[in-house]
Amino acid sequence: MAKNKKEQRISNLKEYIFNLLARRDYTEEQLKEKLRKKGYPPDLIQEAIGYFKEKGLIDDERLAFRYAQARLSLKPRGPRLLDFELSRKGIDKELRAQVINELFKGKNEIALALNALRKKYGEKINSTVLKNKAYQFLMRLGFSYDTISEVINRTEIPDEE
Repeated sequence: MAKNKKEQRISNLKEYIFNLLARRDYTEEQLKEKLRKKGYPPDLIQEAIGYFKEKGLIDDERLAFRYAQARLSLKPRGPRLLDFELSRKGIDKELRAQVINELFKGKNEIALALNALRKKYGEKINSTVLKNKAYQFLMRLGFSYDTISEVINRTEIPDEE
């Protein structure tokens, strides 16, 4: 009887997970958190998630690449912001690094930052206030200090005395 009850709970849990995955992709960590909040025991959660991972319906690597590509295509952003966004989705550090390296391989980070800056502020930055705003803007987009310095130097109009 106890075995049938456990099998029934697993079956219900699998059905619930399947319905969740039918609507959108979840990382393994997101699903675990959602199921813990619903009150499912950890052993059932692990068993059910293992089943869906075997079937290829839960794939953190695929989800991370698709998510990162979508985010980059919508709005330019640097590796730091992308890393932060992926970490919030529950993607582990090694996979985040792999995804970011793959996506930024062959891409010029300076060109991405320069395009973002020109889109927001135009061709030239001609005041200290605007320079500070541009710096903060690029930091929020997740670009490194070195990249930001290079971009601002390229767009800055030298002071005329």
